[in-house]
Amino acid sequence: MVKPVSARCNLACEYCFYARRSELYHPGPRTCMSEKVLEAMISQYLAISTEHASFSWQGGEPLLAGLDFYLRAVKLQEAHGRGHTVSNAFQTNGTLLSESWTRFFKRYKFLVGISVDGPPDIHNAYRRTRRGRPTFDRAMAGLELLKEDRVEFNVLSVVTNLSACRWEDIYRFFVDRGVRYLQFVPCRELDAAGNPAPFNVTADQYGEFLCRMFDLWREDFPNVYIRLFNSVLAARMGAAGGLCTLGPRCGEYLVVEYNGDVYPCDFFVDRGMLMGNLMESSLGRISESTPFEEFGRAKLGLPRECKDCPWLDLCYGGCRYHRPDRLHPSRTDFCASYRRFFEYSEEGYRDIERRL
Repeated sequence: MVKPVSARCNLACEYCFYARRSELYHPGPRTCMSEKVLEAMISQYLAISTEHASFSWQGGEPLLAGLDFYLRAVKLQEAHGRGHTVSNAFQTNGTLLSESWTRFFKRYKFLVGISVDGPPDIHNAYRRTRRGRPTFDRAMAGLELLKEDRVEFNVLSVVTNLSACRWEDIYRFFVDRGVRYLQFVPCRELDAAGNPAPFNVTADQYGEFLCRMFDLWREDFPNVYIRLFNSVLAARMGAAGGLCTLGPRCGEYLVVEYNGDVYPCDFFVDRGMLMGNLMESSLGRISESTPFEEFGRAKLGLPRECKDCPWLDLCYGGCRYHRPDRLHPSRTDFCASYRRFFEYSEEGYRDIERRL
């Protein structure tokens, strides 16, 4: 996962967890990964990859790096590849998309994630410009460009205190517009005093959201893909789920900041989790280092309640970022949400499995 412009963004979304990383890097209006760091990262990563290599470009807003930056990145991937299949994913707020961007994404088969929370009142509640202006129309214009140029894309929607009770409005809003690939991310952030932020979704709200959204998804299966639900189905049927939140360990990827600093997860980009800098120690060495291994194993340290839970093999304690103590064993704030969802969806999943 690459942060080519660090936390720099053209928007000021109220719930953005990565905006606080500005305290580490103080990104200015021209902050961008240098070509030297870009080439070192690509060459080092391809050197330790086998047949397939995956790059995920995120931010902040990664479009701010400019089209020439990604044209150069693709050329460097071609130059340093050794018969690899290279995939590129891109996460954007969509407000800066243009036909030049969508043609580029189409040509090089980028998978684009676009952040839209739902209908205008839901989206605009927390996703605004730095001057407080709504962003829905610009984001949807970007989504329409992706559709028109037939770029592969999915929608990322943040579940907040306002959207959690609007599951059917949100589902119909996207599906009626031809969106078939969705992922929902629960909002759980802390304010400056360390207290739950007012826009957070509660465990009860998120549990209800998952159950009701599951009913809608089940009716349309397999024509609609919702990442959590499809990942659970894959895990139930013995395949890799592809969702680290529900995986047995952390450390499935490396995060590279614009200056080459490396972290084990974008939720844990802070001073205490710095794994090194790729200009000083290669990605290969960092990925095999003791701190990175320890970070990956830390999720295995589960409380007794988790180890005795009948749903352990589908959840593995959830995301460490959602634990009250993010560095030590404890149940996540969404434990009750997942338990309710797994119990509620059991018969529905069995029906789908029988059909498959």
